[in-house]
Formats: sequence, structure tokens, C-alpha cells
Amino acid sequence: MEFPTQSSPYLPAANDVGRLMRQVSLALIPGALCLFWFFGWGVVFNLALSATTAVLAEALMLIARRRAVRPALSDGSALLTGLLLALALPPLVP
Repeated sequence: MEFPTQSSPYLPAANDVGRLMRQVSLALIPGALCLFWFFGWGVVFNLALSATTAVLAEALMLIARRRAVRPALSDGSALLTGLLLALALPPLVP
């Protein structure tokens, strides 16, 4: 009896960078809600400002390097970077 053999990686093809970034962003929601509960609106302001700044900075660098903006921003890595930075900062950072 022969068994089928597969070569690595054994991950399904559906796992791409964009999907992984969305999953991590969704995993940040409970922590962000707890921070909002304890520290208030400063956390929401940090999240909005940091995410917007990260996406705009990424877009500006892509434009400066004459690269396609939409495909690079569609994976969500810049947004995730901004969200992680915002959650690492104190809620009332000036």
C-alpha cells in the first residue's frame, strides 16, 4: 500500500499575508477594548492617529519609490504596525 507524500510547507494555500494580518488585527480587539475600559478615549485617539499615520507614511514611501500603492497597502501590514504601536504607547501620550 502506498501513501501519498507531500513536501513542506504543509500549510494550506489560503494562508497569505493579508489574511494573517487581518487575524492578528482581530485578535487585538479584546485588548483594545480592555484598554478603552480602563483608560478611556485616549486609547481610541492613539489607535486612530497611529494607524492613519502608519498607512499614510507607507503610501508616501511607496509613491516616492514609484511602486504600486494599492497592492502593498492591501495586505494590512502597515495598519497592523500602527495598531501595535498605538497599543504599546501610554493612553495619554502627548
